[in-house]
Amino acid sequence: ILNDAIDSIFETYVEGKFKPLYYIDNLCLDILFTVIKQVEKHVTVPGNLFEQDYFKNIFYCETLAAKKECLINTIKNIKQNIGEEKSNSIKRLVAEIKDYLDNNCYDSNLSLKLVADVFRKSTVYISKLFKTETGENFIDYVTKLRIEKAKELLSNSPSLKAIEVSRMVGYIDVSHFSKLFKKYTGLSPIEYREKASARNG
Repeated sequence: ILNDAIDSIFETYVEGKFKPLYYIDNLCLDILFTVIKQVEKHVTVPGNLFEQDYFKNIFYCETLAAKKECLINTIKNIKQNIGEEKSNSIKRLVAEIKDYLDNNCYDSNLSLKLVADVFRKSTVYISKLFKTETGENFIDYVTKLRIEKAKELLSNSPSLKAIEVSRMVGYIDVSHFSKLFKKYTGLSPIEYREKASARNG
């Protein structure tokens, strides 16, 4: 499709009359800038894109056919670089979200909407992105972090009551916490503590 479109543009531009190669250079630049502007509507174009030799390579071509081939290859390279940057950008965002959750998961006010607001994205986008990139639902990831912390507190702090542990890991409702804890561990908080105590001697 790309080749056909460029063939058509070139044929329309030079049809019926001779055009100096510098006219073709300008045509190639116009096409490249148009491609980049269209891409910019959807993703952030890497800042080092214009540091590449894309434009220079086209100027150095000495025939119309060579310039056309170089233009096609250049657009493919630009799309590849932008695709890689987009992929890296997504990975960085997911890493930042996970880091934020690791540091704030015990806050009872933590929610998908709060995280979406922090990162200036929609809740739908964050939810879908997180699931796609990590293989886990947002709420499941947060719940596992909280339950792991609760297990640690129940094992190492025998003086803490279940309601205290519940609130320390982000759950105001201790009954809800107990249900989640049993769902993920197979034991109630009290049962887990007793088992941990027996294991520790």
